[in-house]
Amino acid sequence: MVTSKQIHEADYDWAVGISRNCLRLICLWPRESCGKRKLLDNLCVMTIVLTFSVFVVIPSVLLLLKQNDLKTIIDDGSYCIAALSLVPKFLIIHGKRSVILNVLNMMAIDWEKSKTDEEKNIMFYYANIARVGSILGFTFGFIAIFLITILPKFGIQVRHTEDGLDMFPYPCYYVFDVSRSPYYEIIYTIQIFMMALILLSYIGIHMFFGTLFLHICGQAKNLRARIENEKKFEDFRRTMTSIVSDHLRVIRMVKMIESTFSQILVTMIIIFGVITCAYLTSIISMFAESDTISLTRLSYLVFSICTNLVQMLFYFLTGQELANQSEGIYDATYECGWLNLKSNEAKSLILVMVRSQKPLIVTAGKLFPVTFLTFGGVMKLSFSYVSFLLTML
Repeated sequence: MVTSKQIHEADYDWAVGISRNCLRLICLWPRESCGKRKLLDNLCVMTIVLTFSVFVVIPSVLLLLKQNDLKTIIDDGSYCIAALSLVPKFLIIHGKRSVILNVLNMMAIDWEKSKTDEEKNIMFYYANIARVGSILGFTFGFIAIFLITILPKFGIQVRHTEDGLDMFPYPCYYVFDVSRSPYYEIIYTIQIFMMALILLSYIGIHMFFGTLFLHICGQAKNLRARIENEKKFEDFRRTMTSIVSDHLRVIRMVKMIESTFSQILVTMIIIFGVITCAYLTSIISMFAESDTISLTRLSYLVFSICTNLVQMLFYFLTGQELANQSEGIYDATYECGWLNLKSNEAKSLILVMVRSQKPLIVTAGKLFPVTFLTFGGVMKLSFSYVSFLLTML
């Protein structure tokens, strides 16, 4: 017989399943560890970071320093920045695993506690958005890896490279001769595994953040609905105690997520701006030189821009949704008919009203909020630098 607890656990597993599986493969899924298990986790993460640094990060930087053509620098620079950003992401997530574990425990409690069908539908609605986003992100990432690994084997280039520097799927330059066998095969195989690591990190870290973000949106919307239905309270004091407790837990979850992902969000925004600016410059320069247009490369550049645009739009819209739902808590508290309540009951709403005056917003590096307004500013800044690069070209 299936118990209610098993059903709640199945719902929770369904909500975080994709991100959890990706993070487990790269040893970043938070878990209670001590002694030998903690040592093994540390060794696993450090081995991945060291291998990635030696075979991808350092060679990509060396290749960028070796280039002289501005178009090639623009193209290879985007790969280099993406590689450089992965190392701090790994170290931050690994270092904050205890904080993330606390957030996951709170998330599990939210799924386990009793709730109405309406509240459960809201939670499933936001969890389904995160799940669809993870699937689309994995699909787009797999297509990108296919384009830069398989097509060059058939003589179809998607990157702007100089002769002799495009031997591997990820643009790198090694200080020793890797053109001979078996060095070429070994390096090529390692790069394939490293690109799979990049894909798993993209899905695991970024989509995991989106999953947590959307879960909080669902909790904030449920709080708003519960306050709006204050006339149905059978026990006002008990219900308000539950609402205040849930509201404080949502605030704590936002602060925990911000402490973990704030620096990662900054790197994501910088990478998005650089890649968008670089690839738009490449596309415009291709049309300016109409005799050198490559449809394959053009398709790859457009696909990369659209992929990054959808990813960043997903995060900023999610951040805007969280801000809207948290503001909705304040509106619901103000409009719930507190004038008709007893004086002691009306006073109990003050705490919720005061704490919800400031909307719940996750900031990037504590510099600017992750909202749709910030997204518009990033896009405007990226487009302004396109004209600068075109002038240099």
